[in-house]
Amino acid sequence: VFWGYIFSGFLFLAVIGLFNVISAIFVESSLASAGNLQTQKKLRRLEDEEIWASNMVVMLKALDLGLIDDGQEGLDLEDDSSFMPHQADKLLSVHVPRSVLDKVIAGNRSVRQALHNLDIDERDHKHLSDILDPDNSGGI
Repeated sequence: VFWGYIFSGFLFLAVIGLFNVISAIFVESSLASAGNLQTQKKLRRLEDEEIWASNMVVMLKALDLGLIDDGQEGLDLEDDSSFMPHQADKLLSVHVPRSVLDKVIAGNRSVRQALHNLDIDERDHKHLSDILDPDNSGGI
């Protein structure tokens, strides 16, 4: 009878240990699968040209207004959301001071939302002008 209790206790611990290992493997594989799905979803969002383009239009229009408010020449953007080749050349040649970008980001909720839509962390918003000005020329 004594050895029967010992055997029953051993069997109980072995079964509990085995189920613990099985459940740990299940939980680990579930978490790994969820992580992979989340990574794939984020990659699809980052590669979506429509999301990128629509949010960049919001940012460019706000920068245009910010430049005009700062007393500089704007980007000559039209009201529609399509851009012409001559506008792209203009965008590439415009010098936007870091202070203007900082003001636009800090003062415009739609720009902050556009940055959020582009998966740019909110903590990086105040450093964005520094990130976009790698040569420290004072502008982007």
